[in-house]
Amino acid sequence: MQISIAAFFLTILIAVGFPGRIQAQESGPPKISFNTANKETAGKIYQLIKEIQDTEFSPEENLAAISRLQDATSQTEFGGIPRLADYIKDSLSLNSLRTKDLKVDIGKTGQKETLDVKRTMIKGNVSYHDASFGGDLERSASKKNNDNSTSGVSISSQNEVAILDKIRQQQAASYGRLLIELKRIGFPRPITVREIVGKWKWRCREDAVTYEFDFKPDGVVLVKLNPDSFVRLMARGFVNSGRGEWSLDYRSLSVKMNDVNLAGFWKQSPLLFFTDREIVSLDDEKMLLAISEDNELKRIRGGSRD
Repeated sequence: MQISIAAFFLTILIAVGFPGRIQAQESGPPKISFNTANKETAGKIYQLIKEIQDTEFSPEENLAAISRLQDATSQTEFGGIPRLADYIKDSLSLNSLRTKDLKVDIGKTGQKETLDVKRTMIKGNVSYHDASFGGDLERSASKKNNDNSTSGVSISSQNEVAILDKIRQQQAASYGRLLIELKRIGFPRPITVREIVGKWKWRCREDAVTYEFDFKPDGVVLVKLNPDSFVRLMARGFVNSGRGEWSLDYRSLSVKMNDVNLAGFWKQSPLLFFTDREIVSLDDEKMLLAISEDNELKRIRGGSRD
């Protein structure tokens, strides 16, 4: 009888689950391959969400940027990111409010002032799940002539301030969450070539040398070195300058020197400085690379980016 009771309770525990049993966790962020196509798509996403953020006061441009963001991601692995759908939905909501604004353009015509009051309304349908929209534009215009002679542009809004602020804050929060999500799934903001172009110095303690890199827009890099000890370098053949190539792959930097100036004569002598080293952080002052030591490059003041 004891065995039967034990078996009975064991069956019950298995059916309802043992106390403290680990439950299945929710699925994590989507797994998106870090390949060439997806890196290109991620670059487009960052470019377009910047356009969306910058064009709030231009509803038609703003809506066009939202549309391009949908087109750029709809048939890609990024299309399944919920944070992206939320951002598009909230951006459309803000855009809908902004299209209710009255835009007053004041132009000077001789002794008279012409006011064109233009109103643009966008009718659209928003679906939460796929963040799709569609609609058409309605425009109306009226003119008024005065004797005064002034010029300028003013914008007045028909929206209630509290409602507009609420939607704007909601859209801003969606923007921040999207940036965090993109970074979490392995696609932080890509570095642009323009951010790298210019002069940088890199201290290499192993060589006891400070290298100066001049990154050109066409992928050429000019290299100079300032050794701690000229005597030490002279003993092994002093190399004081070189020329090579550099490349940027999303956030990974590669720098290779092909030609070196040895005692005034050019000769082939490949030298690899960095190979696909991830740029961890970058600003106007310094660049940090994902290496254990000597990972900092400092921008040389006056180094041209052009």
